[in-house]
Amino acid sequence: MDEGLLALRDLLDVVRTLRGPGGCSWDREQTLETLRPYLLEEAHEVAEAAERQDWNAVSDELGDLLLHILMWAEIGCEKGFFSLRSVSEGIREKLVRRHPHVFGDKASPSPEEVERQWEAIKQSEKSGKNQGFFSSMPGGMPALQTAWRITQRASDAGLEPLPGQTDIESAVRRFFAGPSEENLGRLLLLISGYSCSLGIEPELALKRANRGFTSGHGACASSGDA
Repeated sequence: MDEGLLALRDLLDVVRTLRGPGGCSWDREQTLETLRPYLLEEAHEVAEAAERQDWNAVSDELGDLLLHILMWAEIGCEKGFFSLRSVSEGIREKLVRRHPHVFGDKASPSPEEVERQWEAIKQSEKSGKNQGFFSSMPGGMPALQTAWRITQRASDAGLEPLPGQTDIESAVRRFFAGPSEENLGRLLLLISGYSCSLGIEPELALKRANRGFTSGHGACASSGDA
């Protein structure tokens, strides 16, 4: 057996011991509801470690995230909701289904064509389920990240092209002609969409700008307090 699978099995054994009779009282009382904020926290910590390119930290944080995934799967199995097997089989089937160029006709599409194909297959799977095109977008995702993804997905599906420079300039003029929440929101949406064509992730760009602002003014604020 692959060493990674052996290590995963050993970790699952630990999780089951913690949840089982004679295990840890804290782990045993956890539910999917109580673990939800910890899952979100661990996912953010993985992303932040990757942003810093601290690969040792990424390894540690991925371990924490993997622990939560296994804990969720174990609790789901206990409750009869789902299991590690159903989760694994579900994502395996989805990957095979949405990669026909690998597991089917052996075509050689470009990365952009693969994205459009993924979205097309995804929408065909939703047909008859009364689900909207953007229904799979998580409501708890940051607004700037959501704007980036919905404009990207709309473009990939051929619903609407990514905004260009003239669209941004027009939105800026509209905002200054009538400053409002609506016009500002529209401007931010267009800027987020425009960033797709530039290969820039707006959420990450703003996060780094925030960090630069606070680090640049932090010393001044400290000296002022003194």
